[in-house]
Amino acid sequence: MQSQNTIRGVALRMWLAVQMRKALWLMFAMAALWFTLALIRDATTLHLGPVVVAGGAAVMAGLEEVPRRDVLALAALGTVVALSVTALLSVVGMMDGPSLLPVGGAALESVLFAIAAGVVGGVAGAFATTR
Repeated sequence: MQSQNTIRGVALRMWLAVQMRKALWLMFAMAALWFTLALIRDATTLHLGPVVVAGGAAVMAGLEEVPRRDVLALAALGTVVALSVTALLSVVGMMDGPSLLPVGGAALESVLFAIAAGVVGGVAGAFATTR
């Protein structure tokens, strides 16, 4: 009986690992796409880049039934990745496009959007999952 529970536990952890990997791949692929498009179109602001990177993986993981603590960890990691891409684009001078905010530029917009999307994505993903 004990070995059967162990096998089920290992199978469950492996299944969850696959779901987490899919969410991580989505996050890093979207970050790479955002970065590449920003390099190609330097005077254009990609307003949804930080939103998709910061919140997308957490929402996807929540829909895939990943545990809540992992969904929240993905939201935090997504926010850090989005802020890192924003910082990198700012350093290379590719955040010169227009902003949707009345004050600040595209970099401030990306920072605020990334933080907001990380919080909203984490909450939405945590409520979407049943684990």
